[in-house]
Amino acid sequence: MGDSKQVQPAAYRLLAADELGVLRVVEVPAGPKWDSIAQVQKWGDANKERAISSIACSSSDLSPGAPALFAVGRKGRCVDILDAQTGQQQASITAAAPAGAANSSSSAGSSQVYVAAVRFVSAAVDGQLQLVAA
Repeated sequence: MGDSKQVQPAAYRLLAADELGVLRVVEVPAGPKWDSIAQVQKWGDANKERAISSIACSSSDLSPGAPALFAVGRKGRCVDILDAQTGQQQASITAAAPAGAANSSSSAGSSQVYVAAVRFVSAAVDGQLQLVAA
């Protein structure tokens, strides 16, 4: 997916997305040293058909080694589940087209579906993260 350029511990780790569907991991070195902010990873290829509309994370701890997943809502009713450390795709979910959208050629019949909210929950039994979409 992308090679890490991190050479020192990060005080802040940010995930930035754009309309081209590319995710960028930006880190601020410990201190924090804001003048040394840098892009350390880039995940995905530029493709407007895979534009990102929303992102949700399963954890607030994005430190190296911490288990976390990102749910990335994309154009075309798709949600990709990515590993927060590597950007490796874990799963992909595509929503069904809205009723009547396939039978109508008018602009009123073609609707866009966006991911409104994604919530991760941890099952008490086995500790595995489960995705709950709303």
